[in-house]
Amino acid sequence: MSTNEAAADAQTTDSTSDAPAQAEPARETSGAEEKQEMTIEDYKSALEKVRREAAKYRTKNKELRPLAERAKEAEEAGKSELQKAQERIAALEAEKQASVLAAARAELAAKHGIPGELITGDDAESMAESAAAIAAYVDKRLGESAKPSLPVVESVGRLSGGVDRDSQARAILGLK
Repeated sequence: MSTNEAAADAQTTDSTSDAPAQAEPARETSGAEEKQEMTIEDYKSALEKVRREAAKYRTKNKELRPLAERAKEAEEAGKSELQKAQERIAALEAEKQASVLAAARAELAAKHGIPGELITGDDAESMAESAAAIAAYVDKRLGESAKPSLPVVESVGRLSGGVDRDSQARAILGLK
């Protein structure tokens, strides 16, 4: 609402409160006549009224701004604490999961007699399947090679009757 309209409404309100019958003829007059009735003092008083109202809102705004900023900071601080707690919970859960998997891997390695580094999987079930597959492979390979992979030399040790270069050297030196 402009200052002209505010002043006109103020004047109309004053005239309607005094004489309701006179308000109707005043409304019938054209806008040009209403503008002529407003004096410079009326405009100044309406302008001053609007300025006082604006100043009142500015002071309230200045008073409430620090409170709003503190409320926002407290909300952000609360959120950051919550986020920190959530991140810590997630890290602890991941650490727990890793330790459970490491324990399961070590148990499966001992059970199947294979190195734990060979066992793969993201959960206990997949690690058990991996360990069983590796153990089956190792057993199959060992079963196929029943013969020792290293050659047996019959002239050394007990099979040669105890005579070998080492025993001869000990006898000569007097070391038994």
